[in-house]
Amino acid sequence: MKNKYDNFDILTNFDNLYKAYMLCARGVRWKDGTIRFSSRAYECVLYLKNHLIDGTFITKPRREFYVYEPKKRRIIASEFAEKVVQRCLCDNIIKPVLFPKVIYGNYASQQGKGQHFGLNHLKSCLRRYYQKNGVEGYILKGDIRHYFPTMEHEQIKAMFREHFEDERILKVIDMTIDSWCDPEESTDEVKRGMALGFDLSQICGVFQLNKLDHYLLEERKVHFYGRYMDDFFVIARTKEELRDIKNDIDKRLSEYGHCLNKKTHIFPIKQGLDYLGFHTYITESGKVVMKLRQKSKNKQRRKLRKLKDFIKEGRLTFDDVWSSYQSWRAHAMNGNTYYLVLNMDKYFDELFKEYLEGTDKGFMNKPKTKKGKRKCRKRYHSFQQGQKSEIQTQNSTTQQSPGWSSNTDMMEQG
Repeated sequence: MKNKYDNFDILTNFDNLYKAYMLCARGVRWKDGTIRFSSRAYECVLYLKNHLIDGTFITKPRREFYVYEPKKRRIIASEFAEKVVQRCLCDNIIKPVLFPKVIYGNYASQQGKGQHFGLNHLKSCLRRYYQKNGVEGYILKGDIRHYFPTMEHEQIKAMFREHFEDERILKVIDMTIDSWCDPEESTDEVKRGMALGFDLSQICGVFQLNKLDHYLLEERKVHFYGRYMDDFFVIARTKEELRDIKNDIDKRLSEYGHCLNKKTHIFPIKQGLDYLGFHTYITESGKVVMKLRQKSKNKQRRKLRKLKDFIKEGRLTFDDVWSSYQSWRAHAMNGNTYYLVLNMDKYFDELFKEYLEGTDKGFMNKPKTKKGKRKCRKRYHSFQQGQKSEIQTQNSTTQQSPGWSSNTDMMEQG
């Protein structure tokens, strides 16, 4: 049965394209491509609409560059106009069809989910496991080797054809997929590789292994499972069970052209695991503790020192650095990091002391207000009065108890 989103008119709707342009331009209005498009926004959107209707829309050569955090990755950037078309296609046609079919434990690149949602799901899995089995058990932490570079183009196209029938929509999807392939993983017969930087690539990363997710939950009855793109975890009671699950996963991944890498391993649940930037473990009492990884702490300190140099060079303002640090701080406070954040606040105040003078910013040198002191005094005095009243009631009951017993005796004699 054809779904209501399988309609090419949704993609060529002017309002949808213009909304996609506004979303693509958010946060990057200073870039040359965005400035050129925004200077004639209505004209460019209408130009895209007409080319899509006429079937003359084509992709242009890609620009490649590398990012080095957290590791070296190749990013493929497309023209701004193509980003608008991809955003409109993904938001209005593909996501409403595919994303409702993913499992609860798949939480990458979805509205209302994300990294912190995944960490909360991991904590929930650990708590539920502890209620059934205690701390005796094991965790399989898996990672797929070169997930995006090894995606086969024909398999991705077949995946979309299972859900869409409109040939014009499929033509735009195929054009985007075929616009780039990884030269290291591809051959003359098989084209592989989805470009990091495409909206469509993120959807492929979320949905390609959707059948595997459902298989593990519904057929293998794996209840403690979660996946974020190519990283996943499974919790079970024995190593033998996890080895069997690992072999089953590896076998099914080979059908997609993927395989597990050397980082995949099994270890005791007491040891905890590094997942989504935090080290999460469970104690003997059942408390789940989430600590920021040491690498993240050291990286943030180096970043602050570098940002201070950027201020001196005039490349950034202190307000930019303040916003950046507040963002990291909010991320870190999702875990059990009270003293870590406290020490980092001290480090921040010492490092940027000259820029904090005369401002209301900073963390450690804020004077305590009289109002706050007054509240503390009130709480202390109310606590003392409560203790006194408890002592008085205890004394009164001990003094009156003999009298009550004598009165009852007299009533019984009477």
